[in-house]
Amino acid sequence: MIKNLFILIILVVVGYFTIRILERRVIFFPTKKIIETPIFLGLDFKDLTLTTSDGENINAWYIPAKNAKFALLFFHGNGGNLSHRIEKIAFFNSLGLSVFIVEYRGYGKSSGSPSEKGLTLDAQASYDYLVNDMKFKPKQIVIFGESLGGSVAIECASKNKVSAVILESPLSSLKDMAQKVCPFFPIWILESRFDSIEKIGLLQVPLLIIHSRDDEIVPFEMGEKLFKNAGYPKTFIELDGAHNDAFITHQDVVKRKIKTFLAKVRPY
Repeated sequence: MIKNLFILIILVVVGYFTIRILERRVIFFPTKKIIETPIFLGLDFKDLTLTTSDGENINAWYIPAKNAKFALLFFHGNGGNLSHRIEKIAFFNSLGLSVFIVEYRGYGKSSGSPSEKGLTLDAQASYDYLVNDMKFKPKQIVIFGESLGGSVAIECASKNKVSAVILESPLSSLKDMAQKVCPFFPIWILESRFDSIEKIGLLQVPLLIIHSRDDEIVPFEMGEKLFKNAGYPKTFIELDGAHNDAFITHQDVVKRKIKTFLAKVRPY
């Protein structure tokens, strides 16, 4: 009897950790190799290492802009690493924004392994570094999140003072995503939630959501759902094109509309 109970406990423990490992492999797709830096596009930058509250060392880049009114705190999506966002870094920098892009744990040169809790700690470490070490005032910080990074951005903005939030192709929650992909999947098994729909209403600053109606990865209706549940003021930019291409393909339109959006942002 005791032996059978012991075996059952072992099976439960092994099963639990197996599910956690598989879950992370399904959600996170980190790449270690840095393929290029902002210098490739002629941009000066600082290569930084931040330490999180749980002791991980995470990489970050700071790309300054002359006479910048805002610093853009950039949270990327679940694949690749910060070096795969060179075009977007240059895009935002050309808008006169100083860009601070953080690398999640387990990605690029950052230590550790990614998880929802871990990404939250990475985001907080980057915000704290901007405020405490780089001396940016909260009213100078605009948070940007792409895809899964949109959930990181919403979480960070819901707990810290910022000037505005910009989201590109954000998911409403992991539950919504799982039900879209596999309607009968037992969501209770997952440890991760990325429940942005429950947090979007906490934001009390101007919000801009950018989403393509043709998005094949994060359904367009997720961006619409977040927009509907967000407070005011808020703006929605509808694009067409694939998940990874729409932003850059329509960058002239996006640039013009982001300029208009930021021109209306006022310190709280």
